[in-house]
Amino acid sequence: MKSQWKQRAFTLVEMLVVMAIMLILAAILIPALNRAKEYGRAARCGSNLRQLQVAVLNYAGDDGHMPRAYSSWEPDASDQWWHQHGWVAWYDVSGPLDGPRGGARPANGNYSWRGSQGYSTITNGTLWAYATHPDVYLCPTFAVPKVCGQTDAMRSYSMSTNANRLVIGYSVSSLVLFGDDANVTASPYDGAFGTNEVARWHSPGRGQVVYADGRVEKR
Repeated sequence: MKSQWKQRAFTLVEMLVVMAIMLILAAILIPALNRAKEYGRAARCGSNLRQLQVAVLNYAGDDGHMPRAYSSWEPDASDQWWHQHGWVAWYDVSGPLDGPRGGARPANGNYSWRGSQGYSTITNGTLWAYATHPDVYLCPTFAVPKVCGQTDAMRSYSMSTNANRLVIGYSVSSLVLFGDDANVTASPYDGAFGTNEVARWHSPGRGQVVYADGRVEKR
């Protein structure tokens, strides 16, 4: 029996060889798995951007004009100030969210990309009726805590400040509507961006935008 046990047992050298092989395989496979995860997250990000593009088209079809890229106070004929909601809106203001306010122009409200305030920013926006799942507003790559630095991210996209050009005849194939925004963590933040501010958190160091015709592109 003793000799049979010796034949079945691993020697120390054999065990070290097996462990070395496992470590080599892990070193090969883990980066490949991480790339596959990022590919999936990038695909979901592209899907989110397309859903926002469709929401804009549906909004414009119902309302007759493009949604605002950011919120603002606007006076009416009686000099009463009203909060005009952007595609995402202030979660708080110095006064009621929907006026009226008389006299001097009220102070602007604040935006947020995190937690319950970030959720309110989304649900107060004009696109919420057309894109009613909060995940649509958040890039899954940005949502990884090591990327955004938080565990409660709610929004990472912003609307192009050039989006109003749709109503004055610019080509839909060359007009960016939404994108990964490098400034999304700035506070207060207005939910709008210029195309030179596209974030670079998708591998390899690129961000995604969606055009008015629904085309998603990495930059």
